Amino acid sequence: MTRRRKLVLFLLLPPVLVALVIALAFVPAVQTAVARRVLASQPGMTASVERVAAGLSGVRVTGLRIEQPGILLDVPAVELDVPLIDAARSRVDVRRLVANGWSATLTPAALAAADAEKGADGKEPATGEPFDGLFALLGLPVDLSVGTIESSGRVTVITTPGSGAGSATKPLVADISLGGGNFSAGQTGKLTVGVTAEGVDVPGGAGAEKISLEGVLEAHMPTSRSFDSLSLHLAARAGQESATVKVAALAAAAGKPEAYSLSLQTRDTTRALVEARRDPAAQAVEGNWQLDLGDADLAPYAAGIALPKFAAAGSGSFSYGFASGNATGSGRLQVQGNLADFVPEMPRTEVVVATEFDAALTGDTARIEKFSATVSTGQPLVTVRAEQPFAVDLATGVVTAGDTSADLVRVALDGVPLAMAEPFLSSAGSGIRVQGEPVRGAWVARLQGDTARITTIEPLTVNLTEVTQDGRAIAARLALSVDDLAATYAADGWSASIGKITLRAAGADAVQLTASVRQTIDPAAAARAAGATAAGAPVTFEANGTVQPAALASQPLLAALESVTAGKATFSARGTLSAVGDLAARATLALDGLRTRAAPATLPALTLDADVSRTAAGTLTVSAPVTLRNAAAGNRASDLTLKATLTPAPAGNALDARAQITSNLFYIEDAQAFAALVPADNSATAPSASPASPASPPPPATTTPAAGPLWAGLTGEVTLALKRVVYSGELEIADVGGAIRITPEALKLEAIKAIFGADSDLKLNGALTFDAKKRDAYALAADLAVNNFATAPWLRAFNPGQPAVLETRLNVASKLTGAAPTPAGLVDDVRGDFSIASAGGGICRALSGDLAEQVNKTGNLASTAVSILSGVLGSKGGKAAKAAETAQEVVSALRQIASSFEEIKFDRLSLVASRDDNLNAVLKDLTLVSPELRLTGGGQLTFAEGVPLVRQALNLNVNLAGKGKLATWLEAAHLLGGEADADGYAPFFTPVVLGGSLEKVDTSALTKAIIGKAIGF
Repeated sequence: MTRRRKLVLFLLLPPVLVALVIALAFVPAVQTAVARRVLASQPGMTASVERVAAGLSGVRVTGLRIEQPGILLDVPAVELDVPLIDAARSRVDVRRLVANGWSATLTPAALAAADAEKGADGKEPATGEPFDGLFALLGLPVDLSVGTIESSGRVTVITTPGSGAGSATKPLVADISLGGGNFSAGQTGKLTVGVTAEGVDVPGGAGAEKISLEGVLEAHMPTSRSFDSLSLHLAARAGQESATVKVAALAAAAGKPEAYSLSLQTRDTTRALVEARRDPAAQAVEGNWQLDLGDADLAPYAAGIALPKFAAAGSGSFSYGFASGNATGSGRLQVQGNLADFVPEMPRTEVVVATEFDAALTGDTARIEKFSATVSTGQPLVTVRAEQPFAVDLATGVVTAGDTSADLVRVALDGVPLAMAEPFLSSAGSGIRVQGEPVRGAWVARLQGDTARITTIEPLTVNLTEVTQDGRAIAARLALSVDDLAATYAADGWSASIGKITLRAAGADAVQLTASVRQTIDPAAAARAAGATAAGAPVTFEANGTVQPAALASQPLLAALESVTAGKATFSARGTLSAVGDLAARATLALDGLRTRAAPATLPALTLDADVSRTAAGTLTVSAPVTLRNAAAGNRASDLTLKATLTPAPAGNALDARAQITSNLFYIEDAQAFAALVPADNSATAPSASPASPASPPPPATTTPAAGPLWAGLTGEVTLALKRVVYSGELEIADVGGAIRITPEALKLEAIKAIFGADSDLKLNGALTFDAKKRDAYALAADLAVNNFATAPWLRAFNPGQPAVLETRLNVASKLTGAAPTPAGLVDDVRGDFSIASAGGGICRALSGDLAEQVNKTGNLASTAVSILSGVLGSKGGKAAKAAETAQEVVSALRQIASSFEEIKFDRLSLVASRDDNLNAVLKDLTLVSPELRLTGGGQLTFAEGVPLVRQALNLNVNLAGKGKLATWLEAAHLLGGEADADGYAPFFTPVVLGGSLEKVDTSALTKAIIGKAIGF
């Protein structure tokens, strides 16, 4: 190639490349690819386009689809005739814009969720430039002219996600059209808007209606880059109703005041009007408003949304400084409507709310020149009124007024019907209804120095004639009074207190309470931090009260207190709550002088002192000592203390508990005295002396397997340390101790122990486990051992003043097992054989009964019979003497037998006890051996719910055998039934049934057998 040709090629190559690039830029395929790349780079949306074709005179786009949260836009085609060369010279000349057949689907719920997510980053919104007028905002960066605009499409608003067939709410569908143009310098452009919504359910209308909206937007452009007038005229029609909305803005010239107006008209009447004027020099806007609007004016255009009935009328003025932020507002407004339309739980009552206000905000100071608000139903219900102008420094909280001796604000409840309070007294569906007199009360706010103080001028009173729940009376004739309600507010903090809350029932003060709460900032901290407030200071609180249970007993809900005739309960609480959530509190409860109808003696006094603390991390610590003091028993005292620490897991799904229950001395009898407060259950009766029929097993319960154990989410340990537990004068348990360990899988009983007296103790170890995979998810396995247990003190405690049926020391050993779907079912399913044996000898009085008394009666009867026989026979005295001698021998033997049965001094006692499916205690292999008597047999104690074991019905079948002197006496009374065995015991002539209970054995069957057999001879 020659040098000349190379030079020509070098000079022509750049223009050719430029021409090639320009040519490619106008190729639709290239334009489409670029457009797709641009759309794909936009964050927060998905977009696609089928084709883009741009030329020097315009652009055509087809198949545009844009989707983002809450918005879906489909545009089949857009034609824009605009010279692209003019755009390069900052001139946009839109000769024609056509976009028809488009559709938009809006989901407000999704839009709101997306906006909330965007705002969740916690960033403050950017602060823009001060408002410089509407037309300054409409200033254009380029020269603009618009020839014609033509557009039509459909908008679908989905008010319920997933709307469609079967949805509760139909989507709102509207057809929209736009047309017009002629926007250019020196011209007034016009744009017409048409909206038609078909098939809208209009309240009060005859079925579906059509809502149509026609509007005209006019704007004048003095230059190609500015506007100086703007007006929007909207005419809406639904059925026979029509409404007109007018929006107008006008600027005389740049930098001059601008005027704005917005109005709504229906039936040729202005219903709402807002007029404003912006002064550029003052950088402020001021205006006025008026309102005369009701639900009937808006209902035709509510798109099927049911509006509550209301009527609102008022007028006023306002101003706002854009640079300073200062604002003023004044006016009057009255709203009338039915209360139930706004709060469905309220009664259907016409209510009028009337307000009048005049307020200003200057810098950080809010000034109230005038304010009043009244809620009435023909008669005033609630009134709030400012008695004089006052100001509040929002930065420091300081309140100032012209006359510090006069009231600032008055608030009065002039007579609020109780029916209006029902929604606040109960949760939805609770069925609570109240009847009584209207609620009344009044308070005023006054200024003392720089402190605003609220005081009571009329106590809050609530007089209830009846309170019912689902038609059942739960309270009646109650009078509640709240007096001396006060509050203060100042720069260094606030406080609130209630001097006296009184609840009267049955003509007496049943409950009296006082309470206070306050928050005070440290003055030194306030001095260090300019503008500091009490927001970060701790809050302290205190409450005290007295309750008279006897006065509350007349209330149906508290019928359980009916047995209480005297006494009171007092309580107090005080503490501190820090700004970060730390809590430190102390609470006390005292029950004093309680007496019941069932027991004339005064119950022991009870005192509870609890210290409670909680850290910001959620760790709760409790120390709660309880004291019982019995004045009738030498002022003896019982103590019991619970100390616990509850620590939440970092994940917040579990709680670790560490607790200790301790006591130095505790009298069970004093605690049992409070059982008199529980109403008697007459359904349970004491067992009869005769054997009871076996109890029927409860029907099997239908249970749903639990996902987790009863203690799910709780781990830790509870330890016991009780030094002395006294049941009665001679019945005492000492050194009760051990631990209950809580794991996710089990409750473990570890080294539970107790001492019953000298050389006598109890040991218990075991675990309650949970396995969700098993039908019987709960399982119990435990080992129980009782050594050298003295029976006499316990039996005498159940039957004071009587000799114990059994005096001995027992060794008890057992392995307990059970499995059930629920813990309640486990109680009925526990099984295990209790091996019981005496630790040496003892005394048994189970056979004493009335045998001696019946023998004496029989002996006297026999002597009389022999005397009569001797008189009749006269002669033959030898036979009479022989008969008398025989009778005396039998009677003498019976007396010896009865005497030996009074107290049987035995050498050995053993038996095995277990539970059957009916919860009866089955007694097996009973053996009692003394030098002269052997007793063997078995039976059961029949289960009775709520009855102690020693009082449950006894049915014991026994065989007796005598030895030595007892055998001789039995033989003399003709009571033996065979020869002596290898051990020398001769059997009694018949088995015997013993009844009654372990507390008092019924030996009537034995007595009857002995007397009957003896008389037969």
